[in-house]
Amino acid sequence: MHFIKAFFILIITLVTYVRSECNTAGTSWGSDKSKVLEGFSVTCRTLTGTYPVASSARRCLSSGSNLKYDFTVQTLSSNVTRLNNKVCQAGYKEILECEKGGVVEMSGWRFKFRPLPGKC
Repeated sequence: MHFIKAFFILIITLVTYVRSECNTAGTSWGSDKSKVLEGFSVTCRTLTGTYPVASSARRCLSSGSNLKYDFTVQTLSSNVTRLNNKVCQAGYKEILECEKGGVVEMSGWRFKFRPLPGKC
């Protein structure tokens, strides 16, 4: 019985594993945090879908304050896999702790986000 409990705890730990890294250089989103959240929502709706092995997709959104937001998602799976909106938003929300963007790996996906000067 203890083996079964330990096994399920291990599985849950592996499934929810999150690795994140913040950018230390570059542009900060400053006071645009609410626009960043809105950008995550809009972008995830366009990024959801089925991805072939080792594929990625990229989106760019312009902000009203001469900033653009560069979003990239990449599958880490060795199989064709589907990205759903919930996982996409969770991945990007992890990056909210990073004022200059960053990279998060979770649930078999790599999410990259960075604010840059200019427009898309």
